[in-house]
Amino acid sequence: MVEIKLHRYSVIYRSLENLWGIAVFLFLILIIEGLPVFEEIPVFLTILVAAFLVLVGWNYAYWKRFDFKLDEGMLEIKSGVFSRRKREVPLKRVQNVDVRENIIQQALGIAELRFETAGGGATEAVLKYVSTEDAELLRKRYQYFKEGREATTEAGEKDKLLYEIDPLEMGILCLTSYSLASTIAIFAFITFIVFTFEFILDLGRGVIGDSIVLAIALLILVSFLSGWLLNAGKQFITYFDFKLYRSGDTLKYKRGLLKRYSGTIPLDKLQNITVRENVLQRIIGYAALDIDTAGYSAQQRAESGAEVAIPITKIDNIPTIIKKIEGVELERLEKIAERAMQRYGIRYSILAILITIPIYLFAEIPQTTLIITIIVLFTLALTAAYLKWIHKGYKPLENYLITRNGFWKRQTKIVPYYRIQNVIVQSSFLQRRWKLASVIPDTAGTYINIGGEIIATDLDKNDARELGDTLFRKLQKALKEYRKQKTQEKTNESLSSGQEKIDEV
Repeated sequence: MVEIKLHRYSVIYRSLENLWGIAVFLFLILIIEGLPVFEEIPVFLTILVAAFLVLVGWNYAYWKRFDFKLDEGMLEIKSGVFSRRKREVPLKRVQNVDVRENIIQQALGIAELRFETAGGGATEAVLKYVSTEDAELLRKRYQYFKEGREATTEAGEKDKLLYEIDPLEMGILCLTSYSLASTIAIFAFITFIVFTFEFILDLGRGVIGDSIVLAIALLILVSFLSGWLLNAGKQFITYFDFKLYRSGDTLKYKRGLLKRYSGTIPLDKLQNITVRENVLQRIIGYAALDIDTAGYSAQQRAESGAEVAIPITKIDNIPTIIKKIEGVELERLEKIAERAMQRYGIRYSILAILITIPIYLFAEIPQTTLIITIIVLFTLALTAAYLKWIHKGYKPLENYLITRNGFWKRQTKIVPYYRIQNVIVQSSFLQRRWKLASVIPDTAGTYINIGGEIIATDLDKNDARELGDTLFRKLQKALKEYRKQKTQEKTNESLSSGQEKIDEV
């Protein structure tokens, strides 16, 4: 049995967290009411000091009344100042244990411990804040429970380092990571600032004159570079000192600069593996590896996505890493129907026509320039159709299905058959005109199928029907083997438990 108290520093830290929210609220009131901020500083500080004393008293009472116990496969949490609450969480329901530390928490030696369970809408248990030693102890006890070992047993697999990001990979990750959303947000922010403050607009006119085209081009360039640098900094802070370990059937990771994350990825709850690469990374031969597991709620998964097992590495290393993690060997994918490329070509050609019409009607350009523009647009349309087609594929293996989609951000999905919950073969109206269909194997981890998740799209309708039947047969076979294995494991556990009781007698 392990009994844990929150760290005594949590009283001050939680109080300061709460005080920050109060300070921001009071400051906004001063701004909205138009009160002189500097003249109200004494009153402002007096209120904050009084609030801080109240918060310290409250959080001290909370700290005294908070008890956490781990005993015989059960998490027991007692909390509450005026009314006591008791919550019990079976360890067998816990899927992930995450430890989070920002830079201040690291200096204080405290950490936030989170227990994630399957099927919950939010984190089941959060400990704010325990010592880093207690956090590591609780995570080890959870690991021992998952492996069926006693806490006093020293035998067992040591953590094996699978991957550690090096300076070159970190540099490539930062330089090849780009977010269009960041660029758009910065563009909107700069535009708002420029037109809100007239002196900035006048300053810009003095530098570049009254050229609207030059101003827009400069604004786009600044937004693009700022977005790129912002995202590069974010990647550096997030994946600084990234390390991935394997212990039994669990992967462990550590990462982060300003906020340190460490957590587990249970392979027995694996839903699918994703090899992810954008255009720049693919050109220089690099890719990332994500693992999606059961345990996170739909809201959490939508916010954070799958767990990043490998933020970036050489694409040639990916098959070896996947084999070490899941034991699957990648094979060459089968291409989708060539008719799909013709379909894409027509789609993009229509888009080229829609762009050409207003240019012809409203733009006063020479005929030669217009012809060159049309040729370029249609060439781009046909090239885009080919690239979209060539980067799609699928391959049913003995125990896994592999699908690939995307050009700008290509994703290769690997899903075990026994994780498939439903097989959908569907055709849109236009697909039926081309005798095409898509196959979607639905799993607990596929939360947005349309967004490029596990889907074999635009197959010949006969191939799609055959793949759907194959997946269904493979699913039934895999489920039988999986249930047989689990039954055998439970039988072995029962025999082992019975033998221990006999030995005690």
